[in-house]
Amino acid sequence: MAGYKKTVPLLVLVGLAVGAMVGCPALGTVSFRVDNLTGSSLSAVYISQDSETGWGRNQLSADLVAGNCYTVTGIPKGTYDLRAVFTTPPCGAGYTGVEVYEFNVDLLQNLRWVLSTSTTSGSCQIVDVLTNF
Repeated sequence: MAGYKKTVPLLVLVGLAVGAMVGCPALGTVSFRVDNLTGSSLSAVYISQDSETGWGRNQLSADLVAGNCYTVTGIPKGTYDLRAVFTTPPCGAGYTGVEVYEFNVDLLQNLRWVLSTSTTSGSCQIVDVLTNF
């Protein structure tokens, strides 16, 4: 019986090591999800560490069509700047603003960035909300 008790933890450790090799998220990483609830497609989403001077690569492999979401996984925990670029102004041709920014965002848990539009008194604006998921 004593030998059996000693091998159980070893088997558990082997199982954990194999799980880590087949695509389990790394410890100390988070996921970031962007929900596009506007009327316009997103052509780019950037997640850049706040200490970086540039934006890095576009996280999207194709346009994110209105009404859809996209998740980036395996992001090391830290503080980031976020940038979303629309293909056309979400509020229509008469409006400016095809980019949305959030600066110094702490990605310490899985985070959801919801982008939508709101019309108040005939004026349209992009609304962005950050929540954990």
